[in-house]
Amino acid sequence: MAAMREIVIVGGMRYINHSDKWFSNPASRDGVSQHSNAENMLEFWPPRPTAGTNGIMPSPFLIKAGGLNTYAHTFLMPSGKGGCRANKDSQLFMNANYSSVLVDTNTFQETALPDDPNQIVRVYPASAGVAMLPLTPENNTRRMTRCWARALWVILPDGTYLMINGVRMGTAGYTTDTPTVKTGRSPKCHSTCRSPRTPSAIYNPSKPKGSRWSSDGLKTSAIPHLYHSTAILIPDGRVLVAGSNPGADVSLKADNILYPTTYDAEYFYPPYWGKKRLEPSGVPKTLTYGGAYFQLTLAAGAYTDPNTAAAKTKVVLICPGFTTHALTMGQCYLQLTSTYQVRVSVFILRRADIDARVKVAEVGKITLTVSQLPPNANLFTPGPYIIFVIVDSVPSVGTHLIVGSVFLSFCFVPSMLTCLYRQAESPKDQCSTVLHVSVQSTKFGATDLSDTSNADKTGAAGHRACLWSGLAVGTFAAAAALFVL
Repeated sequence: MAAMREIVIVGGMRYINHSDKWFSNPASRDGVSQHSNAENMLEFWPPRPTAGTNGIMPSPFLIKAGGLNTYAHTFLMPSGKGGCRANKDSQLFMNANYSSVLVDTNTFQETALPDDPNQIVRVYPASAGVAMLPLTPENNTRRMTRCWARALWVILPDGTYLMINGVRMGTAGYTTDTPTVKTGRSPKCHSTCRSPRTPSAIYNPSKPKGSRWSSDGLKTSAIPHLYHSTAILIPDGRVLVAGSNPGADVSLKADNILYPTTYDAEYFYPPYWGKKRLEPSGVPKTLTYGGAYFQLTLAAGAYTDPNTAAAKTKVVLICPGFTTHALTMGQCYLQLTSTYQVRVSVFILRRADIDARVKVAEVGKITLTVSQLPPNANLFTPGPYIIFVIVDSVPSVGTHLIVGSVFLSFCFVPSMLTCLYRQAESPKDQCSTVLHVSVQSTKFGATDLSDTSNADKTGAAGHRACLWSGLAVGTFAAAAALFVL
């Protein structure tokens, strides 16, 4: 949590043999002590003195959720108190079993929210696909068009969502039963997942109601990605897909099972793949919360109608998140406020040896003026992200950058590499960024903007410096044997 300079760890299991322990037995398990397999604590790191013992606090909500809290859906919320410094008050949204709650991370007070419709469980082992909608002004929710379990959401740079992998039947976890053996005596544990769900689907929150879901033109994978599947966005805009392992141990084809272990990985190519990709220049290496705007440029001649292209351009930040067990955590998408200029810029080239001047026109050059992040670190916590420039739904190749004026302090702790991000201070009397007004070029049928006299009239005020320290735990993984769809 950026505002409090700490992380909070939620959920989990106490034992590795968990296939029969999703639901605690009220007669023998109290839901809090070690008699229950479900982990019902909130753990703060570094340990918070006001949070129980060594930073560990029991959560009444997780206790009430029973065993259906292993992968509680958890999101850091912006404060509801308003103002530029609202992010000093953090809340967690948590969903487990079929209930949801808001947790005040200062007082630990839990505020119950309405139950999920029809009390349908969405957390592990049902494992519904979950992702936060892009942080833009125009999104909403709609019902899915098909039954889908164990699916993965992947946020794509164009603001659409890929739903991939998954099944029509079954849940997460293993069982010692099989379709032919119902006594629990099967020599191996197998996943209950059946009937792989293909093809994938794209959800577009910007389209009209009734037309937001589509599988048109999407190819079908020959690999059944089931219980242990993964999918993650990579900087060039493709999605790397891998995993399945439907049993507790490796199950090869020789074992004569329905869905054997696979070591293959593959790429998913979104609909924008193969279209002309722009190459923006001026991409920064770091961004801050508030502060002066920055500028990106798109080369002249890249588009036949630069005015239209500029009007359909946006700049976004994406965190691809972390993926395991057909679950993706930590994904987020933020569109930065931007304006543009399209014009004929005239440069004077002088040569000392001769008194000559050569005029060179850059016809249709697009200059984007882009704001820094909003002054609320709860929206986007400090750390590494990928920045994309999107023109008419086609993204550039992404570039890695760091959010926050930071230095990295690497220290090893058991089983993880921890990166400490510390925010630099900025003036505290600024609360907004003023950008250029978007302007177009008369050469392409718009108002004459060749006069550059207004180019420097934009105020340099930045967002208020609500800059916070945050803690990010990074993990690194490698994939082998990549196969193209």
